[in-house]
Amino acid sequence: MIMDLEKIKQIIQLMNDENLVEVEIEEEGRRIKLRKKEEQPERLISFTSQAATSQEVSLQPDVEEQGIAYIKSPMVGTFYR
Repeated sequence: MIMDLEKIKQIIQLMNDENLVEVEIEEEGRRIKLRKKEEQPERLISFTSQAATSQEVSLQPDVEEQGIAYIKSPMVGTFYR
């Protein structure tokens, strides 16, 4: 075994007590490197409500152009003939 398990536990406890993020120890030609996983900050998501407007949004163009055929499909990016 590289190091005594109790010694590794003591090193981990020392890391917690001293707020250390990374420790690297080398003795008698053996090396151990311990690193804490970085804590990810909490992501705060805020939702804003949008007030309903009295205006209707038209998805169809007001003026149809000549020579253009509008095709409706069941899904975005799907086209069937």
